[in-house]
Amino acid sequence: MSPMFFQCRYSYCAAMLLALIATAFAQPQAPDTLWTRTFGGPGWDYAESVVSTADGGCAVVGYASDDTVPSHAFILCLNSQGDSLWGRRYGSPEISAYAICLATDGGFIFGGWMLDSGLVVGYLSKVDEEGMQVWRKTYEGGWDLDIRAVCPTADGGYIVGARGPGLSMSLLRTDTQGREIWRCRFYAGTPFWVAGVDELADGSFFLAGTCDGPPPTYPSVFFLAKASATGDSLWMRTYWPAADAWSYGMTTTSDGGALLCGHIERDLNHHDIYLVRANNDGDTVWTRTFFNTGSSSAHDAMELPDGSLVICGGTNSYGAQESDYFLLKLSAAGDSLWMRLYGTSGVEQAPRLAGSAETGFILAGWTLVPGRRWDIYVVKTAPLLTVDPPTEEIVNHFQLYPAYPNPFNSVCTMVYTVPRPADVEFGVYDVTGRLVRRALLGQQGPGNHEWFLNGSGMATGTYFVRLSAGGPPVQTQKVLLVK
Repeated sequence: MSPMFFQCRYSYCAAMLLALIATAFAQPQAPDTLWTRTFGGPGWDYAESVVSTADGGCAVVGYASDDTVPSHAFILCLNSQGDSLWGRRYGSPEISAYAICLATDGGFIFGGWMLDSGLVVGYLSKVDEEGMQVWRKTYEGGWDLDIRAVCPTADGGYIVGARGPGLSMSLLRTDTQGREIWRCRFYAGTPFWVAGVDELADGSFFLAGTCDGPPPTYPSVFFLAKASATGDSLWMRTYWPAADAWSYGMTTTSDGGALLCGHIERDLNHHDIYLVRANNDGDTVWTRTFFNTGSSSAHDAMELPDGSLVICGGTNSYGAQESDYFLLKLSAAGDSLWMRLYGTSGVEQAPRLAGSAETGFILAGWTLVPGRRWDIYVVKTAPLLTVDPPTEEIVNHFQLYPAYPNPFNSVCTMVYTVPRPADVEFGVYDVTGRLVRRALLGQQGPGNHEWFLNGSGMATGTYFVRLSAGGPPVQTQKVLLVK
């Protein structure tokens, strides 16, 4: 590994000239830009994924190449002000990276593919807080395996989404050291793309992406698959809007379902934002298509504490200069609330999303620098100072919303709704099921409430926060404490 190799090409700047677009989207809640950063070496640099760090910064993972080096994986770590803390390349000899998450015991886990004795194999690497490699594990798939998504599991291990040979997509379950425990395959036609993976509250897993659709034309379609905690295939659903559709991102939602995002092909030269929300059984809750004169694609998403959704992507439409990042906010029911563009006068593509409504969103992808090649481009927005109130439909249901910030290093906020007067209780459990914190909040009236989990006295790691209000049902959220 080499020392820091990135050079910041744009200094700290005020908000770029950004366009408020289509009246149906434009509302004052859309956050302004806090800062932008561009980083690059002598060749091509592609940011493929980004993860929030406990200090409000981020770690960006991807791969870089130039005229002498086929491909090297990299991690670039930034603080909350966008300053580079460190950047490292990893090679052996040809390697790419597409996925990153916080390690359950500190540092980062990243993965992708690498050449090993002439074969393409999937790998996971653990690095410490300074980017120094701790271990690397490889996974063979016959002749080809490519890891595209990774996230921590409740027991301190990891769940991995990979595409491989034999027309398959795979879930790989590993322990804390990256050793494979089981592998669950889903055969779905040509393995086009893995968009995301996550563990659900009951210990099962979602895998999402793009695969072949129905004959005779076999279009590309969204898919969502589910496996049990022990690696048994439970089901696989496909979502076909009667045209080629590509999914690039997936986020799980507080109701146990998922949101898949990507685009649908309008014609040979244009594509439009396409979103599918599914429930825990994979049934479609709603779909949305957003189109304009040019081309747009959604790449990543997150659910906010009030149940609304924020989607990021790239567009050359909606008033973009050449091609810009966008943030699109939707209600829980899929109604558009606002949209805003972020970018330079050049071309920005394929952003991924991190951060939160409270600390500001982080978008990381790449930009075409005039006279140069692709460079890493990172944008951080201001926090969303106002949060849209839940709709009556949400208020009238017992609901625990996503914790924030998550991961956290001091205090984590739990937002919840009770539909009628009830005795409210929170329990915090470690990965062994041991109760480490209990809060008896007494009787609370119907409406929205907050509880603050203070991490003092708790060790770094994964915890489950359990909410009950006078008996069943109960709801659980997974949080990660990083000190």
